[in-house]
Formats: sequence, structure tokens, C-alpha cells
Amino acid sequence: MKQLSSTLNIVVLIISCFAVLVQESRAEGGDKRTLCKSFPLDPRSIRTAAEGGDPYCQAVLGAMLWRGIGIKKDDKESLLWSRRSWETGEPLGLYNKGVFLGGGRGLKADPEAAKQAFRVARQGMEDTADPSDPHYEFSLGIIIERGYDGSKKDDSAACAHYLNAANSGHPNAQYKYGWCQQYGQVGTKDLQDAALWYGRASENGHSDAAWQLGELHEANDQLKEARRNYARAAEIGGPDDKLRWAGMLENGEVGKVDAAEAAALYLRAAKNGSVRASYRLAWLYFTGADNFPADRAKATRLFEEAARANDPDAINMVKALGD
Repeated sequence: MKQLSSTLNIVVLIISCFAVLVQESRAEGGDKRTLCKSFPLDPRSIRTAAEGGDPYCQAVLGAMLWRGIGIKKDDKESLLWSRRSWETGEPLGLYNKGVFLGGGRGLKADPEAAKQAFRVARQGMEDTADPSDPHYEFSLGIIIERGYDGSKKDDSAACAHYLNAANSGHPNAQYKYGWCQQYGQVGTKDLQDAALWYGRASENGHSDAAWQLGELHEANDQLKEARRNYARAAEIGGPDDKLRWAGMLENGEVGKVDAAEAAALYLRAAKNGSVRASYRLAWLYFTGADNFPADRAKATRLFEEAARANDPDAINMVKALGD
């Protein structure tokens, strides 16, 4: 009898230990997915979760790689992680599949197959019915706004999904909902609310939102605020954002001309791969300005560098200077 009781105790202990392990495993999986939903997104944590086999996080990593969010753009690796995700039936992975098939990014363009992928992705996300999931809600907004699944476009329904994602901290959704408010896609226009959401998106590193907010201020002759937001867009954005703001400063489009600051921005953009910025910097050195002295030697060198990178205006300038 004692032996039977001891055996039963061992069995109960084994079952209890197994239950704890299952619970911990589920909690760990939930924690991984929570990390992949938490903004600002942490590329290292998301990559770890993706490598651990979580299909949702694999899809998130895939999207980050094609958009270059906190990580270097890499369409090839983006396709690899997205494929791993969609092969499990994960709706977010299927959304990525639609993007790849629709744009011919890494896969042969197939509009009908893209629609089918978006259709299945939408169904899976809607079946989940979790308005707190920022990636699902943002993706639903895009599909519905643009009719990617072949259904009729619906701005109002799309904006409702953007708002859900925006409330969960999704910067791109915050930008999109600001757009909804600015252009009255949810009813009447509300520029004050649009500015609020653009501001939140800008704070979370969205350069397009900073541009939109700057334009709202400029339209109201609030030039100081406009300049501050344009400068913010250049700071958090890529080479094209720096190039744009530098051009505005060089030409005095919002207040006074500041050629020295424009030159600094052109230089930063050029170092980040913008050939056009190299040309614009060369032109500044060639012409000079009030607070930026001309330097023909530097201008010639920069024109030649831009010409070697096939900038057409730089090629013409090199020819002109050589005549």
C-alpha cells in the first residue's frame, strides 16, 4: 500500500512539473509576441523571437527589413522571414506575401495571387478580432483603404482600424489617422486632432508626420513651429528628408536663408548615400552665399564625385568647367 501511495505521489509530481513547463512555455511564447507588438520596436528582441520560431514575430521582422525600420533595409532577408511566417498561415505573414506579390519585390509580380493573399490575411485578422493588436489593425487599415483584397475601398472603416493601432503606439498608424482627420476621411476635417496625431507620430520617429505637421503650421503662418517640425523631419528621417530641408533652407522658403545649415545637411545626406546631395553641396560651394563662402576647388571635386555617380547635372557641370 505504501509503495502504491509513493508511486502515485511520483506520478502527481511528474504531471505537476509537466504542467508548469507547458505554462512557462506558453508564457514565454506570449512574452515573445508581446515584445513584437510593443513600440518602439526593438529589432534585436524581435529578431531573437523570430529565430525562436514565432511566426508573428517573423512577419514583423520581415516588414521591418523591407521598410528599414530601426534596421538596414534588406528585401532578400525580408522575403526569407516573411515566407517562414506565411507558410504557417500567420495572417501577418500572408499580408507580407501580398506586398511581395503585388509589388514584385523579390517575387514575380502576380496581382491576382496578391489579392488572394490579402484576402486570406484580412479574414484571419478579422477572425482574431483583437483591436489592441497594432500590426493587425494597421494592416487591416491598409488593405481596406486601398482595396488590396479586391473589395470596395472604405476610408471610414480603414481609419477606424488606424485609430485602434494608433492608440497602441503604432507610429505609422498615428500618421495615417492624422491624415484621416486632416482630410475628413472620418467625417468633417479636424486639423487640431490631425496635428495631435502627427505630433505623436513625429515623437515616435515618423518623418512624414513631422513634414505634415510643419505644413499645417506653415499654412497658419506659424513659421517658427513650421521650421522646428521641418528640422525634426530632417533629423529623424533619411537622406531625402535632409535633402528636402536643406533645399528649403538654401532658398529661404520658410523664413531666412541659412546656407551654412543647408550645407551641413547636404553633407550628412551625401555621407548617407545621396548623390543629389553631393551635387547640391557642390553648387553651394560653387556659388557661395552670405554665410557660406565659395570654394571653387571643393565645388569641382564634389561635382566630379557626383558625376562619377551619374548625376546628370553634375556631369554637365564637369563638362562646362572643363571647357
